[in-house]
Amino acid sequence: MTPRTFGRAWWRRLLFGMLAKLFPRRRNVTPPVPTHPQRILVLAPVLRGDYIILSPLIASLRGMFPSSIIGVVVTEPSSELARVDPNVDEVLFYWKLPRWFQSMRRIARFKPDVVVNPKGHPAFTETLLLAATRAPVRIGLDYPGHTIFLTHPVPHQNDREHRVTATLRLLAPFGAEPGNVSKRLHIGRSSDAEERAERVFRRLGAGEPWISVNLSAGSSTRLWRFEKWGELISQAHRLIPGARFMVLGSVRERRLCAELARRFEYAFTVPTGGFLEAAALAARTRLLVSPDTGIVHAAAARGVPVVVLYNGDRINYVRFGPSSITHRAVFAPAGEDVSAIETRQVLNAVTELLAELGMKPTGDCPQSRPINGGGL
Repeated sequence: MTPRTFGRAWWRRLLFGMLAKLFPRRRNVTPPVPTHPQRILVLAPVLRGDYIILSPLIASLRGMFPSSIIGVVVTEPSSELARVDPNVDEVLFYWKLPRWFQSMRRIARFKPDVVVNPKGHPAFTETLLLAATRAPVRIGLDYPGHTIFLTHPVPHQNDREHRVTATLRLLAPFGAEPGNVSKRLHIGRSSDAEERAERVFRRLGAGEPWISVNLSAGSSTRLWRFEKWGELISQAHRLIPGARFMVLGSVRERRLCAELARRFEYAFTVPTGGFLEAAALAARTRLLVSPDTGIVHAAAARGVPVVVLYNGDRINYVRFGPSSITHRAVFAPAGEDVSAIETRQVLNAVTELLAELGMKPTGDCPQSRPINGGGL
């Protein structure tokens, strides 16, 4: 028995195969999509980066139906973004026990005319929410075992296309041509986060260029080694005289961020109060260097070029790459995690991207000695 035999995909096929038999979809019964829906609900119980990937879809729905009430179902990670999303009218939480029943009642009371489910694979939570809303029109991506409770399943290319492209296909039942819709990412802004970020850079003073580096990632296989971050900062400063670095990270990486700021007088860090504050800091830099994670999409939405570190299978780049912004993708060898990426690969990507942005590096690149200082 291999580990895949009873893995997540296997259980999905089993569960949704059973549900398909219990709740067969009535064929040849397709309700019309309302031309002027009063209430639209988008199911987005996802992580922060995934919510930003959905932003072109939500923005397009707002543009098509300016008078409709648009709600989103979120969990705690994406709620910070949904609350400041100018295209969203109501934010509905999906909680686990003990608040599950409370959240389900509120979601059911929304009473949408249309529910849009952007999930690209069978997912129990979204399927449950589809059933609970009892909406007459339920639009979602077609996937084997994923059409349960959908009235309008939409074909897509699964892992062979970008997720923005896939989710914009959900506009077709509304009469839109998805290929003509903007794929630009959007992210709302918190006035408090913007003010704090502005104060930080005002305190640090002018400097060109500022480069932000993010140490965090959603899984251990996407993390780059701490010593390589130090090498990158040190060598990049030799190549780019005057460069300064804003080191970002989650609470788990806060100690590592502080250590880099202590080692280098041209590196700084700030304990951020949340994702939007980290995005505001990155937005004030020339470019961002980061593993593949949510802050990459936040930077792309704010127009900041990015250098992104990916593992060797490349599928995440195909599906989630920052295609809307100037960028460089650095890949680990096939079958390897991000930690296998060499410092020189990332350094080359940074200097190439800066040159493309009109800032040609002028220094050489010997192995440099760390300098103490630089913390905030």
